[in-house]
Amino acid sequence: MIDPRSDDELLVEAIGTRGVRRLRTRGDQLVLVRSGAVADALIAVLDHESQGIDGEITEGVGGWLRAIVGGGVLRLNPAVVRAVLRPAPGGETRVELSASAKEGLIPQRTAKKALARVVAALDQEAGAPPMR
Repeated sequence: MIDPRSDDELLVEAIGTRGVRRLRTRGDQLVLVRSGAVADALIAVLDHESQGIDGEITEGVGGWLRAIVGGGVLRLNPAVVRAVLRPAPGGETRVELSASAKEGLIPQRTAKKALARVVAALDQEAGAPPMR
């Protein structure tokens, strides 16, 4: 079932403390182009890195996934990671990754670190070349 809540609502629930709504939501994004079974590899990575995956993927058409991934120091600050998959020329898949996380006055770059961890795990899972 697709969760209708916004990324911000998911972060507030994941953190679960008072006053978290006042914290800034910071984000990061990147685009990858990969060949092979990218969707299956991404599902495996997000399933391993998170506590649940939300989204829809249709073979040959693309789709989207969303998961809450631990980020920051000791992975205690949650980040919502979104992936949009689209077909690319040459039978490859374009993966648009974005992440958002709540941060206080001192930026921890939680979203950026969460994306880096997902990309590294995706490269390892899919046996893909380094990010381009």
